[in-house]
Amino acid sequence: MIAFAAIAALALSLLLGLQIGRSGASYTSNSKNPGSVFTAGTMVLTNSKASTAVVTATKLIPGGPSTAGTLSISVTGNCTSVVTLTGTGDGNALAGAVTLQIEDVTGTATTLWTGKFADLQSVSGGVSLGSFTPGTTKNFRFTVAFPAANGAAALQNLSTTETLTFTGVTQ
Repeated sequence: MIAFAAIAALALSLLLGLQIGRSGASYTSNSKNPGSVFTAGTMVLTNSKASTAVVTATKLIPGGPSTAGTLSISVTGNCTSVVTLTGTGDGNALAGAVTLQIEDVTGTATTLWTGKFADLQSVSGGVSLGSFTPGTTKNFRFTVAFPAANGAAALQNLSTTETLTFTGVTQ
């Protein structure tokens, strides 16, 4: 019985000791960073011939001289951008015969795209005009030609219109 009482007393003292030793108190501390600011970047694309035709070619004849026009694209703000060109037009028979060449003439002339006027509409993702860092201006030449091989009597007196859209997407 003494052994049992001793064991019970030991168990009771251990139990009380654990409860007294664990108070459940804890320390808490925090730190703040007030005034964190987030600002959106800016990108503005400017077309030197906005709302104006880049090239107007009249009296085109198969195998005749080509006609060219130029424009400048500028990007301002504080974001780098990739600029693309897409075209939409009436897609008539003349658009399928007349060719368009697009060149970057900022430095040494580099051909970016050549094809039939009508095909510009189906270029997946548009024609890439390259990357523009803020403050960059690039010059482009658009040359329209009527190849002799594409001439047909049915094309006489037709006209076609192509709207060029320049789009800048920030990187």
